[in-house]
Amino acid sequence: MHVYCVLFLCIYAAAAESAISCGAGRYVATPSSCALCPVRHWKNGTNQKTVCDPCPLGSGQTLSGGISLAACVCDPGFSGANGGPCVQCEEGKYKSVAGSSSCIAAKAIQCPPGRHRVPLVNVCTQCPANTWKNGTNNATFCDRDDFVHQRHLLTTGTSLCVECYAGTYSETFAAISIATCVDCLPGTYSGTSGAVSISSCLECMPGTYSGTSGAALISTCVDCLPGTYSGTSGAGLISSCLECMLGKYSGTSGAALISTCVDCLPGVLVVSARCTL
Repeated sequence: MHVYCVLFLCIYAAAAESAISCGAGRYVATPSSCALCPVRHWKNGTNQKTVCDPCPLGSGQTLSGGISLAACVCDPGFSGANGGPCVQCEEGKYKSVAGSSSCIAAKAIQCPPGRHRVPLVNVCTQCPANTWKNGTNNATFCDRDDFVHQRHLLTTGTSLCVECYAGTYSETFAAISIATCVDCLPGTYSGTSGAVSISSCLECMPGTYSGTSGAALISTCVDCLPGTYSGTSGAGLISSCLECMLGKYSGTSGAALISTCVDCLPGVLVVSARCTL
């Protein structure tokens, strides 16, 4: 306050600005602006209040900018007079709309695959990410399968989990893409669907090799050619098949042991690792 004295008469003048006044449903957000009361809040009259009053428990879910306590209507799943108190519906009863209407005893709604029932309001809602529900029923939650880490969701929340294909595996919990299923390495194969570990990928036997990733069949493992052998398990390259030494030959495919290579017979020449007359 400033004080002005003229001829011994002191006049007081207000120098500081007072906050603005805001109408019903709005509060003083800054000294120069008003804002709408948030959800579940109300304020009546025009005044300088910087906060709005909260609605009673279980009411005001659909309210913003409320101008009276009566604007706090009971939420779905709660019953009572406008302005409260609001009481949660008892088990076996439902209320799917906001307002003062009573909870009613009704048969539980049947929800389609990928959607579950919300008990208090008896409506269907989408399964959360990484969960699923099969069939049409009144289940109140979606499943997180015990084996979900070995599966992927076709569409998040709307389909059963589907196993990773044979020739692949997944060690990831709640995988949401088929891309999470990892191919078995070259030189291995797996005929198991829904495999949870790389240990499901079996190695090609010695004497064979495979350059294919994600192989599901043992037939993917190819025999080393005659005249070669391989003692390596899980070989991924044909170069793992070693040629018989000079002076030896082998007519066997898929040989695993060097002893498969036998000496050329007496009376033949050795030409480029072959026996010839």
